[in-house]
Amino acid sequence: MTGRFLVPGEKYHSVVLEEQGRLVRRDYSEAAWQGLPPGVFGYWTGHVPDKEAARKLRKDDDLLFDCLMRLESAADPKQLNFRYVVALLLLRGKKLQFEDTRKEDGLEFLRLRNPKTGDILEVLNRQLSEAEIETVREEVFQVVGWE
Repeated sequence: MTGRFLVPGEKYHSVVLEEQGRLVRRDYSEAAWQGLPPGVFGYWTGHVPDKEAARKLRKDDDLLFDCLMRLESAADPKQLNFRYVVALLLLRGKKLQFEDTRKEDGLEFLRLRNPKTGDILEVLNRQLSEAEIETVREEVFQVVGWE
């Protein structure tokens, strides 16, 4: 990372990785890119859109699905919170549909259907407060670049 701003049309590399117990996004210019750093959860490349194109961009549901699936076997509480809030965002955007809940060993799991594929996903209900959900939502937005 050079610390400079990327310019429209420039190729970039983005990674999501864990730093100090939090998932963070790091963006690199083509010149600064030295390959995947250790501990990467997600990686993508793209080109910086111009201002007009940026206004037209909509939130990338595929990126959210990727985060959801990559954290499927997560055990860390912060990663479980992140996955739960991603699932809530996809539910709100009607990209997942609520089917029912399943309880096991005192834990509740949300059973969610992907309407495109029919697949059922299970997500641990973290039973977060509204304030906790908002804090994690802000982290999700930062990670996926929706700040």
